Amino acid sequence: MVPLSLPACTIDSLSVNDSLLHVTAHADSPTAVCPTCQHPADRVHSRYHRQPRDLPVSTMHARLCLTVRRFFCMNAACPRQTFAERFPLLVPVYAHRTSRLTQSLQSVAFALGGEAGAVLSHQLRMPTSPATLLRIIRAAPDPAVPLLRVVGVDDFAFRRGHRYGTIVIDLERQQRVDLRPDRSADTLATWLQGHPEVEIITRDRSTEYARGVTAGAPQAQQIADRWHLLVNLREALERMLTRLHAELRRLPPAAYGAVTPAVAVERSVRRPLRPVSAQDQQVRSATRDQRRLRYEVVRDLVADGVSQLQIAQRLKMSRHTVRRYAQAPQFPERAARARQRRMLDPYLPVLEAEWAAGCRNASALWRTIQQHGYPGVRKQIARWVQQRRTEPAPTGRKTAAVLERPRTDGPSLPSARQLVWLLLRDVTTLDADDQELLAQIQQHPRVAAAGVLAERFQTMVRERTATDFDAWLTECEQSGISDLKTFAGGLRRDYAEVAAAFQQPWSNGQTEGQVNRLKLIKRSMYGRGNFDLLRKRVLHAA
Repeated sequence: MVPLSLPACTIDSLSVNDSLLHVTAHADSPTAVCPTCQHPADRVHSRYHRQPRDLPVSTMHARLCLTVRRFFCMNAACPRQTFAERFPLLVPVYAHRTSRLTQSLQSVAFALGGEAGAVLSHQLRMPTSPATLLRIIRAAPDPAVPLLRVVGVDDFAFRRGHRYGTIVIDLERQQRVDLRPDRSADTLATWLQGHPEVEIITRDRSTEYARGVTAGAPQAQQIADRWHLLVNLREALERMLTRLHAELRRLPPAAYGAVTPAVAVERSVRRPLRPVSAQDQQVRSATRDQRRLRYEVVRDLVADGVSQLQIAQRLKMSRHTVRRYAQAPQFPERAARARQRRMLDPYLPVLEAEWAAGCRNASALWRTIQQHGYPGVRKQIARWVQQRRTEPAPTGRKTAAVLERPRTDGPSLPSARQLVWLLLRDVTTLDADDQELLAQIQQHPRVAAAGVLAERFQTMVRERTATDFDAWLTECEQSGISDLKTFAGGLRRDYAEVAAAFQQPWSNGQTEGQVNRLKLIKRSMYGRGNFDLLRKRVLHAA
């Protein structure tokens, strides 16, 4: 039994030479059909050999040696006098590879790309170059696009903050349909005009996509993505907390649970392990002065009526930073960095008790908490002791530098980006520290009111119940919280799309997942692939 199949051919001989399998074969049929006039011919003019590469056999490379006959065309009206017989089931015209080898290399190329695919193809006994794999990708036809009823539209970044494209997903079949080179309304409208069968379109709340869908598919129902609604809510709350951060820092700690003041300070304050040098202080001061100057410039431009987008482009700043500076009534100081959880945290009450009893020896403290199950080393305890010393140790050098405990009016407050999650998460899932911090910031009436409104909106979105939506919009507009008022105004402008999000099961969840897959493919190309190559790989991805 020959472990090789050659359609419409007869194998003449097999030979092995240095792990290379040579297969000699010829066509089965005694006649051939002229490719121009389609008349059969049986008169042979001459013969020659083709040597295309084929799939490997076991551990051996394979090369075919096909005896090709050239026939006289017997049709007097045909412009051809002679023609070569062809092997349509085995190897294309003029090809140096069999069709099945090209299909295998195509699968490798779509999965891994050029460089990585070339490495794997050598290991699979199908050696080829990265450039050849890329040519195979580009030569592949686009997958057939079925009739579409429900599609999802979202953007993706070629280069974050600079250039974006658009991906279109068939939500019913969970398949990628197309990629567009930008995210403009005209591009999306042109694509949708070619698919008049679309009935439902899910999208984020981008005004550009809204214009594109309205112009290209006015018959389709638009649905705002529920995840983006929650993201927009978080952004509104974060802007509010950024604006109120200075007031929140002046609020007294609110007692919530049995947490001692010393432990509360230890959990929230990040103490330096060494004194800050004069050079570091100068660098920090210069950085702060530069940020304050940019803040003042942004405020002046806003007062002159310049749009935030123009300010971002002129000052080469992100739109998020420009928006934060424009809405901040005073210069937003950077929040203190929250201390990360450590192995030592569960044993802090024991250490505090021993410290209050007068024990100042790191080794003694280490041995004490070892009896309570502490698995760490002495060095961590010594560092903890060093941070609390107000005078040199009795056995230490009298000239030793002592780290001063930073003076604070109370526990430091995390940034608005961290605080916003306290308003969005379920209170029952918060630990004691977070519940205490939430109680502290909720002493501010606007934060407390925003927390209630945020909880109601999240419930409506997640349970898809819009019975309270109109009343919620009215309460936001009358709450006196400018950020939520702006958010509610945007929802009113997209009222039909948002109401559909509460009623319909469709969302952009599948689209976001496909964007993640696109990012993986794009990054595996190391940012060097052109749009046409990226589009082919995304549409053919398994």
